[in-house]
Amino acid sequence: MKLSLIAAAITVLPIAFSSQANEAKSFQSFSSLGYYQAEYENVDSETFNINSQYYFEGRKTKGPLNEFDYINTLSNISVGYLYSSSDYVSNNQFYIGGYENRTPLSYKSSNENNLINVRGEWVVGGFVLGGSYSYQDSEYTDTFTIIEENRTHHRDSNSDSDSAYSLSLGYLISENFLIQSTYHETGELFTFRASYDLTLNDNDYIGFSYNTDEELDFHALSTKYFKSLENGSYLTVSAAYTFDNTDSDSIDVDDYWSIGSSYYFNKNTSISASYNENESYSLAATHFFNDNYSLSAGYASTNESNNDFKSYSLSFTAQF
Repeated sequence: MKLSLIAAAITVLPIAFSSQANEAKSFQSFSSLGYYQAEYENVDSETFNINSQYYFEGRKTKGPLNEFDYINTLSNISVGYLYSSSDYVSNNQFYIGGYENRTPLSYKSSNENNLINVRGEWVVGGFVLGGSYSYQDSEYTDTFTIIEENRTHHRDSNSDSDSAYSLSLGYLISENFLIQSTYHETGELFTFRASYDLTLNDNDYIGFSYNTDEELDFHALSTKYFKSLENGSYLTVSAAYTFDNTDSDSIDVDDYWSIGSSYYFNKNTSISASYNENESYSLAATHFFNDNYSLSAGYASTNESNNDFKSYSLSFTAQF
């Protein structure tokens, strides 16, 4: 049913709203409210999030109301809150009592998480100074229930909290070329990034990014192509590849790739799709009702025969 609604939106919206001219808009404030639901084998989860970001100067669009320069050169600050919960129900039965008169039990594990994140970037004299701080508290509950009586036999709860920060220093060699180093308290490691924006004309570009760590154990390459088409439509194509050579007996790592694309019927309405090495895919549609308010809906799943993962998402955005 939800897929049908998304498909209907993709079909109707381009007809209802005619294409508009390539007119750059400028926005400083971006706020969003989102909901995400996922189902995977015996696990059901849902997530609510609210985020707000403010730029100290207006950020100009590339035509579509949610497309901007590949490399951000403006000072900004953001704050976000996320609530998530999940339930796991075991297929296995547990028992209490002797073998002849044993009582079957069912097992359920639940957890709730609250996450607050604050981050910011200050751009001055070509330098980009950044930092982030996050705080999370979690609560876990394990419940054993007597199946025949639908009565709780045992329940155990515990909670914990944690915080983390990161600090970054970057330099804009030009408006199209950024190099940056980030220290992550979690893991006590440094990562390094370089991004380059190859300008093709007044509006189109191909962007490239490279990320690695201090030990050169992983290498992540990504690229994005933005193209203005005829009649006020636009196209983006993106790809990413990660080579992971992490040497750890406890971590099973593989190289990973993903591809994605978005087509804009006009500056207000778009559809998107992605696919990755795990045979997972996603479909999404976004529509701006005017220059300031938009609604997005998405669906994701996988083609793997032994994996029944699927998810649904819905988000509302306001920008001024």
